[in-house]
Amino acid sequence: MDQQQVLKRIQLELRLIRIYALVATAFMIVMWFAGFTQKTNQKFDEIDVQRINIVEKDGKPRLILSNRELAPDLIIKGKTQQRATGRNSPGIIFFNDDGTESGALMSASSRGESGSYTATSRLVFDQFESDELMALQYIDESGKRYAGLFLWDRPETPMTPEIQQQIRAIWKMPEGSEKNKALNRLDSLGVYESERVFIGKTQRKSATVNLSDLKGNTRIRLWVDSLGTPRLDFLDQNGGITYRLPDSARASSQH
Repeated sequence: MDQQQVLKRIQLELRLIRIYALVATAFMIVMWFAGFTQKTNQKFDEIDVQRINIVEKDGKPRLILSNRELAPDLIIKGKTQQRATGRNSPGIIFFNDDGTESGALMSASSRGESGSYTATSRLVFDQFESDELMALQYIDESGKRYAGLFLWDRPETPMTPEIQQQIRAIWKMPEGSEKNKALNRLDSLGVYESERVFIGKTQRKSATVNLSDLKGNTRIRLWVDSLGTPRLDFLDQNGGITYRLPDSARASSQH
């Protein structure tokens, strides 16, 4: 075999090697992408994660499970804004089809340097395009605690980003007449809620059922105090007792 034939053979082998390399590379790329697109269930014995986002195919959130640091701000129709309180909490947040927050399950506690503490746990359901409508919650401030079921009446006015911005600005104002005037102006727009029902245990260790009017004034209170005394109170819009059982019934029978 002369030198020219040897050279041709080497060139042919090099071309074959290039073709093999290209085919092998393409095959690896296809397999790599397939590993991300195949629909298989993965099983884990244990997983550590700071945040999990459950989203629809279009990317809209449906559920977010997060720690405190990565907890999301308020999301309304896919747009993020700071909460009126300025604080986020660890927990689970649910979203509707519009990408708006629609409920949450949260639990958090902290202890101060003086030994005081604050603990809270809440399961919240939001009114459509508005804020909390029903909540099962526990709040404890250094032993001053209450827990129960709350139901609110909320206006039909949607909780828009503009209204949220106004609320945040007002809450940052110093206490005083100007802040009160701003709150009254905001209240005239019909954006505030009124508590209608409370069923639970109060800070005074009484088991209580409160039924309120549309303005949030308690009108009927059924309760058993910390000493075990049962009462049923009927109240006027200013909180004054107009009739009480058994005291009023007992007083009437004496006349």
